[in-house]
Amino acid sequence: MRDGVKAEAAPLDEREPARLEPAAAVGPSGILALQRTAGNAAVTSMLRRRTLARDPKAPPDTVARPALSELETIATMNIANYYSAASGAVEDFQNTGGDEPDWAAFWINIAGNVLWATACFVNPAAGFAATAGKQFAVSLAGIAASALATRPRTKEQFRKAAIDKHVSAINTQLLGQVKAVSASVDADAARGNWGDNRTRMELARRMVKPEYVTEFAGGFPSVDATKIRRGVLADLLIEANELGNTENPQFGLYSTGRVEYHYNLYGALDDSGWVNTVESTGNWRFYLQKVKVWLPTGRSAGVAALAEAGTLHPSQMKMMKTIHLTAEGQRFHMQDNTWEIQLDEKNQLYSTTWRDGIFLAMDDPDEWADHALKRMWSATSGLPPDVDKFEAGSK
Repeated sequence: MRDGVKAEAAPLDEREPARLEPAAAVGPSGILALQRTAGNAAVTSMLRRRTLARDPKAPPDTVARPALSELETIATMNIANYYSAASGAVEDFQNTGGDEPDWAAFWINIAGNVLWATACFVNPAAGFAATAGKQFAVSLAGIAASALATRPRTKEQFRKAAIDKHVSAINTQLLGQVKAVSASVDADAARGNWGDNRTRMELARRMVKPEYVTEFAGGFPSVDATKIRRGVLADLLIEANELGNTENPQFGLYSTGRVEYHYNLYGALDDSGWVNTVESTGNWRFYLQKVKVWLPTGRSAGVAALAEAGTLHPSQMKMMKTIHLTAEGQRFHMQDNTWEIQLDEKNQLYSTTWRDGIFLAMDDPDEWADHALKRMWSATSGLPPDVDKFEAGSK
């Protein structure tokens, strides 16, 4: 979902189990137990039933802001949305990833790095004790230490470990901060005389980044579980494809995922002499035709999941980037004027291969590649630019 676009609220589950108590009576300390017994979907339904009980036609912020006890319930609902989304993303990854990953090696790779599960938060690396009165935060050190002791061998064991050791641990930390953060928001709302929407929005934004907060039908700001689920799945897929093929480490960077930029190039062909040669890079003009992404883990389904998550940031992906250049302008195409440049996981020049046509005339391909990349990606300081549209590539 793009910023500024309203999403329809998910239909509420009318089959709320009778054993669920009112959320205000249960309190945040009891929600974790309910998640384990009644299931997170039932808990989320119960919380939504209480927090969405307002006339949807009422103008924004003409409704009185929630009382402190209601703020605690709303905060708990936001946490339930995260828990549901992150757990669902782990299951999505298990299904999308198939049997390709070495699950034990992949777990070791992410066990000490919980950022895949916490990238949506405002401040995932902070110690929560220092900031609990202002915003939700997650302490990663304890989670990572506990997770390292686990050694999943199958995708089912991986799913259980990721949810139990990461997502549930984050969920517990967040629930422990509900009262302090809610009280802080309540005090600020009283001082500023905020209305209902403003107060709910502030509470949500003290947990997750603004792009993960959505205004649903009726004007209710809430943590966007769908966007979090897509984002967590994308992070898992990227990390799995950064790891590469652990069974054949001799292939190195070539066994990781790959992002391919395909450009048509004008101004590179010098046809003033008897033999066509290449012009200086100062005359080159680049036109991006398409971007392809190849993922050994997830393949085309994985690429589709990345596309659903939104903008891709190849410069932050520790895998190979390939730039295909095709020089245009020759009247009679007697040869293919093509060139391929490859960057490593740190976006540094890895190789210049597959030269043909006019590009064979370059005396020092590495130097030419350096100049070309700086000119082509000047807006991003020579780094691979972000992309919004891409398709699945082939190996």
